[in-house]
Amino acid sequence: MLAGLIERRTVHSPAIGFCGLRIQARGHRDLVTVVGHAAEINPGEWISVSGEWVTDREHGLPFKASFPRTSSRLGSESFVPLAMAVSTALRCEICALVGFASSP
Repeated sequence: MLAGLIERRTVHSPAIGFCGLRIQARGHRDLVTVVGHAAEINPGEWISVSGEWVTDREHGLPFKASFPRTSSRLGSESFVPLAMAVSTALRCEICALVGFASSP
């Protein structure tokens, strides 16, 4: 299982649903490459996928996803990880506006 915030979509073919993503995954310092199939997927969404790590001679070690699930940018599941990426002062202001408790 891998979960994280979609930073960018590197490739997407709506005709066949294939996509390549770079995500900031929990427990990983650097961006992780995720490949799989999804009808529509956008940067800023929170994604949870099951799958496996594969070795690719050209692209290194991407995570081959099966059954991707995304949450809207405005959904509560994606709000918290997104808020953690911004500065502490701004995070406190955002959390106060939407009613979440936050400590500096």
